[in-house]
Amino acid sequence: ALSGSLLAFNYDITKRLNPHTEFLWLAADSTPPDFAQKIDAQKFTIIPHYENYGGLGSHQHAGGINKCLKEVKTRFVLSLDSDFYIIRRGWIDEMLSYMREHDLAFFGATYHAKDYPKYR
Repeated sequence: ALSGSLLAFNYDITKRLNPHTEFLWLAADSTPPDFAQKIDAQKFTIIPHYENYGGLGSHQHAGGINKCLKEVKTRFVLSLDSDFYIIRRGWIDEMLSYMREHDLAFFGATYHAKDYPKYR
């Protein structure tokens, strides 16, 4: 699946840009059980999430995020779509330091400014 290859690409970029930082990556797998191309279980902790929402992709997406959040055991969590890339060297440690320094519980990115009509 395209999302599986995007996830793998994203993981590899994250590893390269943060070589001295350990992280655990949960991935909600919403592909059917008999789907041939599964997410790489060596890179990700797989959270199975195949449920039929009648074609409502946003419900499928949100349900997968909620299932992953139930498995989080750390103070900080990053929810990241497979096609959203952070390309700054050392970004994990930098973001964690920033959040601790400013006592932040939530930090996010909006749509690109050119997409101003999108609901936020």
